[in-house]
Amino acid sequence: MSTNYYLKTASSTAPRHLSKSIHLGRSVPGWTFALHVMPECGIHDLSDMITWLDGKIRDYKSKIVDGKNNELTLLQFIEVVSRRSDAGRIKGGWDSNWWLTQPAPFQYCRYTSEEKFHQLNLSERGPSGLLRHQIDGSFCVGHGNGTWDLCIWN
Repeated sequence: MSTNYYLKTASSTAPRHLSKSIHLGRSVPGWTFALHVMPECGIHDLSDMITWLDGKIRDYKSKIVDGKNNELTLLQFIEVVSRRSDAGRIKGGWDSNWWLTQPAPFQYCRYTSEEKFHQLNLSERGPSGLLRHQIDGSFCVGHGNGTWDLCIWN
């Protein structure tokens, strides 16, 4: 199950573009974090996101929340993004047949090889046993230097 993360503004003095939730990214078990980069806001990587969020939290009393509206500190959000791994793939190794047994919604697919899995899911091997998005220039525009990918949502 995936979890989306948002910035929500608590201050009535916040600029108009902060008056609603701003998507920060998505966490999917077994995958690198899909960090929502926003070049128009100067956010090109995690370090830019941290600086931007710190300012919004301090200046506009904004808060970071997950899809169930649970509040996170900036440090907790950074850990969600940067401290990820897939213990099963680390233990079994990339060369085990991990792609044969996948959790929902993937379990109904019949993959014949790891290559086929990556082809159908636009994925590749990533750090810490995680799957990572293939850079396609439209959704995934780059790989972070840790357990996150740089993604753009339209």
